[in-house]
Amino acid sequence: MASRAFSGWRTWGRWRRGRLTTSTIFLQVIYAATIEFEGDARYEDALKNVQSALGAAGELTRGLLRFGQEPTTSNATVDLVTLLREFERPLGYALGRRHRLEVKFPRVGQVQIEGRPSRIQQALLNLAINARDAMPNGGAIQVALAVESGQATLSVHDSGVGIPPSMRERLFTPFFTTKGLQGSGLGLNVVKTVVEEHRGQITVLSEPNLGTTFSLYLPLFDARSAAPGLVPAAGGNG
Repeated sequence: MASRAFSGWRTWGRWRRGRLTTSTIFLQVIYAATIEFEGDARYEDALKNVQSALGAAGELTRGLLRFGQEPTTSNATVDLVTLLREFERPLGYALGRRHRLEVKFPRVGQVQIEGRPSRIQQALLNLAINARDAMPNGGAIQVALAVESGQATLSVHDSGVGIPPSMRERLFTPFFTTKGLQGSGLGLNVVKTVVEEHRGQITVLSEPNLGTTFSLYLPLFDARSAAPGLVPAAGGNG
């Protein structure tokens, strides 16, 4: 039975890599199509948003291709305020017109952690898409950054259908999904993996028909215990 399970995992792995590699090719095609508009001031802002979104989508695809493997990219100091400001508009576009993104920033100028910007963006994107799917009729999705008890807190809140208590324990299990054929069952598992990579914690608060809040708690950057040679990463490149 174990060999059958391993064989099934290997087969799924080959299928996954094939599908995701195809997705990467399509992203490259879209990026190539934007090049002819470069230099035209009329499209400058739109191009920046498209290319930023493509970068995030590409990193998400690469993250899924790395699923189950150890991360190899080194960490850097990351300012979450800058990261969130740079990612706010692409994230809003990803949610679509029926959903409104509301972002709350802390009063402090910087919130620094040690980690990888693209992985934090990936976790935020996954949570925001989950929030969107929980609100089929549209509405506001709130993303908030705060500093509490020596930790950076990133939270994503929706006012959707909520998560039944019987399902909460399985939320982060690979391939568990409440979306039927439309869900991969990997989105929240990827979020949990990202949080663990950053030595953090994740919590879920949910009430049926009142909404759900996912909160990521990440340790703040401590220069005294930082690894030698750690370099700053302003926000969006990881």
